[in-house]
Amino acid sequence: MPRNMNLTIGIAIIALIIGALSGAYYSKVLDGEIDVEDQELQEEYFYPVYGADRQAEKTIVNFYIKLSEDLTLKEKLKIIADKLSRFKFDHLPIEVVKIKKNKQDIAIINLCEHEWNRSQDGSDELRGISWRSHYFQGSAGGMITSETLIRTFLQRDYNGDWVDGVKFLYEGREITQEMTQHIHLSGIKDRKE
Repeated sequence: MPRNMNLTIGIAIIALIIGALSGAYYSKVLDGEIDVEDQELQEEYFYPVYGADRQAEKTIVNFYIKLSEDLTLKEKLKIIADKLSRFKFDHLPIEVVKIKKNKQDIAIINLCEHEWNRSQDGSDELRGISWRSHYFQGSAGGMITSETLIRTFLQRDYNGDWVDGVKFLYEGREITQEMTQHIHLSGIKDRKE
């Protein structure tokens, strides 16, 4: 066999082995099989991202996000917002506006429509995926959206420094029950509930 052919085969075999090993690791991370008990000893932590099970009957951990403990709280929230947007909400914009510090630290999270849908009033005029037509509609869909956002941003099982609550906005305005019947994102959601 030519020497170049042997080298090519060797590189391909090594790439397959590395791919299999890293695939097994990431499979464990994405399937929620990470042991988070001893994470306090590490400089990184696996933050769970919640969602519904396959039957949409209960809230479960869908995957974890590994973040350095050296990041600021706002940086962690921004990364979580980005991952939620990409992997749970079809790239719909989720902005961490600020952490309001008063007696409690409250994260203000703005759920935005894509630029082309921001001026549309009716659901018939919306193009593509939108919060209003895809994630705020229906009893099951509204429950899944609410639980995913609330539980993921509150991180109730995390023992480190975190916000005391979260307040959601839609297009920069406070979410009210009159806006939509099926989501439960109005008011401040307390971490201790």
